[in-house]
This record gives sequence, structure tokens and C-alpha cells, in this order.
Amino acid sequence: MSDSEKYAASDKRRGMSFRARLVLALVFVHLAGGLSCAARAQENAPLQNPSVTKAESSLSINKKTNARVGEGESAAHAKKTREAQIRDLVRRVNAAILQEDFALAEGLLGTLGHFLPERSLTMLRIRAWLSFSSGQDAAAREAYLEILERIENDENAGINLAILATRAGQGKEAERILADLARRHPDSQQLRAVRQALGMDIDNYSSQGTVFEE
Repeated sequence: MSDSEKYAASDKRRGMSFRARLVLALVFVHLAGGLSCAARAQENAPLQNPSVTKAESSLSINKKTNARVGEGESAAHAKKTREAQIRDLVRRVNAAILQEDFALAEGLLGTLGHFLPERSLTMLRIRAWLSFSSGQDAAAREAYLEILERIENDENAGINLAILATRAGQGKEAERILADLARRHPDSQQLRAVRQALGMDIDNYSSQGTVFEE
């Protein structure tokens, strides 16, 4: 091969190599441009603003929290209202019994039964005292015995059982009950008064009234 042919071939190879490199470079630029456009499109895409998302999330949490707080406040208010109604009914029942308006007391006790279980301590105490005061001694004794089964050292129930025993002519039983109570409640002024009055006008020393107990 002549020198001219060698140079021509070399030029041809160099020319093909150049064109190839040019094509590759254009392809790379196109790809890079495509990636850049894709990146810009991704940047410009209508993505959620993170701060808005957090705010919406916080708002949702606050709504749920406020709902729970509102429910808690409503429940607390309802509980207070219920307790106030119960205390008012207990006060009115006690007053009716003291005035010997037993029909009114029975009616109020029935209303109180809508708020409290029939065998709650409050209901038992009022029922016992109402029976005691209206001369239903057997029912009163049964109620006071049930109270003592639940609260062994209950002073009021014990005193009234002793008075009921005296009414029934069971003086020794009354003395036994009162002596046992005196050992359990050595500083009780009420118990001392009842013991001193034993055999006298004992009805005036009944342990009257009750408070609200669940």
C-alpha cells in the first residue's frame, strides 16, 4: 500500500472514530438532558407540601384529642350531676322520715332506686331506717344484719339492732350487742348515750339518717 493510501485509511479511521465519538457524545447529552428534564419535572411536580401535611396531621390529632377531652368533660359533668341528684334525694328521704312522712319517704326511695342498685349501702341504710322508724322491725332487723355482713364494725347498724332487740324484749341480746360495739368503738359518744338510755325511752336514741354510699 502506498503512503497516500495509508494516510487515507488512517484519516478514514480517524474520521469514523470522530463520528462515533460525536454520536456517543450526542447520545450522552440527550440522555443527560432527559435526566435533567426529568429531575426538573420531579422538582416541579405538584407534591404535597411537607409542612401542610404536618399541619393537617396535627389538626387531625387535635380534633381527636379535643373530642376525647370533650367526652371526658361531659362524662365528668354527668357524674357530678348524678351525685348531686343522689345526695339531694338522700337528704329529702331523711327529712321525710324525721317528719314521719313515710309515704313520701317511700316515693323518694323509689326515685333513688333509679340511680343506685337496690342492694347498695345507701339504699340498704335508708330502707333499714325507714323500716325502723315506721315500726317494721323485722324488715329493719334484716336490713341491719345485711349491713353488718358487709361492714362488720358498722356502729349505726349495731346500735339500731340493739334497740330492735330491746323493743322485742331481748334485753340480754341488746346488752351483748352494745358491749361488743363498745369494745370496737371505745370513744363513741353516741354509743355511750344509747347504753345510758337502755331501758328508758330507747326509741329517741336510734341511729338516724344516712349519707350517700355506693
